Amino acid sequence: GMIIYPTSVTFNGVLTQSSSSNPAAGYQLLPVIPSDLTYVSTGVSDAVILSSLRLADNYPNPFSSNTTIEYEIAESGFVSLKIINTLGDEVSTLVNEFKNAGTYSIVFSAKEYNDLFSSGVYYYRLTNGKQSTTKKMTLVK
Repeated sequence: GMIIYPTSVTFNGVLTQSSSSNPAAGYQLLPVIPSDLTYVSTGVSDAVILSSLRLADNYPNPFSSNTTIEYEIAESGFVSLKIINTLGDEVSTLVNEFKNAGTYSIVFSAKEYNDLFSSGVYYYRLTNGKQSTTKKMTLVK
């Protein structure tokens, strides 16, 4: 019986191989006496960190002139939404400002940029603080 701890913990103990005849079997913390295995709370109450960003698929996709990009931010903060080509170059900035938490929609018009955008694959990247998410879109002229 292993104790189930209410928060994430770090264990300290003696690390041994599960099987000396099969090194691929892995390792285990094996206490000889209970005090051989100690733990310290890491202060993290939930091991799963949920993203505070949601970036929807653009529509229509593929598109010939205009496409709509929807995104949601769970926490207010500075937000950027950029268009990136397949070489990794930022070719357009659609959003670059402080936004309150909420759901937003923006229309990207490739027509406005005339010769800058040719047919092909582009990416759009949403960034809020340290989190970022990217999706792919296809422009067909």
